[in-house]
Amino acid sequence: MKILLYFLLISSSLGFAQATFEKGYFVDSRNQKTECLIKNEDWVKTPNILYYKQNESDYAKEIPTQQIKEFAVGTKIKFIKREITIDNVKNKTIEFYDFKDYTTRVETIFLKVLVEGEANLYKYENETQFKYFYSKNPDSIKPLIYYQYKDGERLRANDSFKKELFDNLTCESLTIHDFLKLKYQVNPLLNIFEQYNNCKNTTFIEYKANDTKGKLNLTPKIGYQFNSIKSTYSDIPSSDNNPVFGFEVEYLLPLNKNKYSIFIEPQYTHIKFLNEKVYTEGFNNEFTIYSTQKLDYSYIALPIGGRYNLFTKPNTRITFSFAFVINLMLNDTFESKSTRKGPYNDYDRIYERILDPTSSFMLSIGTRINKISAELKYLPNTEIVDYTTNSLKYSSFGISLGYTL
Repeated sequence: MKILLYFLLISSSLGFAQATFEKGYFVDSRNQKTECLIKNEDWVKTPNILYYKQNESDYAKEIPTQQIKEFAVGTKIKFIKREITIDNVKNKTIEFYDFKDYTTRVETIFLKVLVEGEANLYKYENETQFKYFYSKNPDSIKPLIYYQYKDGERLRANDSFKKELFDNLTCESLTIHDFLKLKYQVNPLLNIFEQYNNCKNTTFIEYKANDTKGKLNLTPKIGYQFNSIKSTYSDIPSSDNNPVFGFEVEYLLPLNKNKYSIFIEPQYTHIKFLNEKVYTEGFNNEFTIYSTQKLDYSYIALPIGGRYNLFTKPNTRITFSFAFVINLMLNDTFESKSTRKGPYNDYDRIYERILDPTSSFMLSIGTRINKISAELKYLPNTEIVDYTTNSLKYSSFGISLGYTL
């Protein structure tokens, strides 16, 4: 486990040092504009800190976004800080309001610019809300109002954003039907603003709400696992090392530059264990006990989890993973035998048990360069057998290599 933590610290420092920065700018609270290279993390919400460099060879600096009025990375992403009126409806949660409970507040916030032209479209998002705004003058930004509310037992919607846009985005190519069918979603709204700006023959910029695409990876893997097995019969851990075989299906999520992914990784594992112990008991130690525990344990481990990807180059990343692991039994022979020898009352006792499926969790750290990957994995104590007098637990540390197809 110490190796994993040590590798984590080094990898984080290395990954940050080699992160890709792109051309952009920011305007600080004194209206001073700084042209620089900005670390583009494909933000969905406003970041708390902006990392930037003056040039490629410069060290990364940071500035809190509280001290910034505006920032952009090329034509990919742009945020502006404005004082606007916003409602209090939590439309990311399943909450419905009475119409009379609709309230607003005036707040200075960052808006994400989606379209910039004669007509501008903006978005605001936090943990409980996403809201859209528009303007034909950047100094007069208005909310696009949409929310659902309860009217007695009926559920209704206030979709006054449709009329607002119909009244202010008048153009030959847009009809009333285009606005009546309009949904309070990013792509339909983008389409309306694109059509309007094109109709007015004005130059406009569409800042991609998220230019990151999802990707599915299939990676066969081989590895070696070092198992430490502890029994209630002995305080001395035993070990059994074995190869493992499997494959991983990973989906890189289409957000934040593929920083996050989910995966499932079935793998075959076979553990054998033999624990023999001899001891005496009785008033004068007249009895000798010969105890044996034997385990033949093969299973399909099924880790299902999430991953944080730290890209150091376009095709190179360091990975930190956490997974819940379900073990599906293939062969599970467990036998506990106890033989007593002495002057009287000798006995042989044999216990056999079919094992139940087990579960645990897994931590891992790895690196991927192009199609080749290497990973260190740690699984803490997993209870295989749970008797009052017979208990087996194991933990494992492993390494795996993979090749993405």
